[in-house]
Amino acid sequence: GSGGIEFDEFLPMIAREFGKKEDVDQHVRETFRSFDANGDGVISAREFRQAVAKMGQNLTDAEVSEFMRSVDKDGDGVITYEEFAKYVVCNL
Repeated sequence: GSGGIEFDEFLPMIAREFGKKEDVDQHVRETFRSFDANGDGVISAREFRQAVAKMGQNLTDAEVSEFMRSVDKDGDGVITYEEFAKYVVCNL
């Protein structure tokens, strides 16, 4: 649609990266680590934008903000592994 990535398009991109469903946990961990560029154990909005850009998608600030709000359940401005894993698994 909009030229940006829609959330219903983002999850299939992640799912394609996973391959077999039985390997989801391992792939969620690997994907989280690849998104966590500085290795601090959380994904910032900047890291999320950069990781998705490497997948060939450029997001608007509004799209990044919307994703962060939908995944960052405790509202601390970053996505923890637990938040990321829950979001991905619940939306596959």
